[in-house]
Amino acid sequence: MAVVAAVEAANGNYSSAGEFNVIQFGAIAGGTTDNSEAFGTAWKAPCEWKGPSRLVIPEGTFLVGPVLFKGPCPSTSPMVVQVKGKVKASTDMTKYPLDNWIVFQYVDGLVVAGGGTFDDQGTSAWSLNQCPKKAHCKLLLRYNDLPPLFYSHL
Repeated sequence: MAVVAAVEAANGNYSSAGEFNVIQFGAIAGGTTDNSEAFGTAWKAPCEWKGPSRLVIPEGTFLVGPVLFKGPCPSTSPMVVQVKGKVKASTDMTKYPLDNWIVFQYVDGLVVAGGGTFDDQGTSAWSLNQCPKKAHCKLLLRYNDLPPLFYSHL
């Protein structure tokens, strides 16, 4: 039941209390501005919220380098990440000191939904990290230490 409610929330059936849009935290759509810091700051608000919450990534293209979405989040309600736009990875490999791009870690009840896209720019980035030649490769989207999570319309 909680997952159904969370998916409904992610699809727009949700009050504005506990809703946090990345634009409120300085993110700029357009696909050229690095929004890593804004996304990281934006995550803290819904994660620290004491009731149902969601992080909204609105329509538009948001360039993002590495971001850690880390819990635990204290609410017992599902944590919803509503992706309506495109989250686009930077192809500047110097921005990745660790081997990841987007990491969700220690988040119980995570729901990622909304019809948007995570664009890891694989075609552009693959040749830069030398994965075909090295055993050590940079993985871009990672879910660490999470219980089962729910994806919808991504």
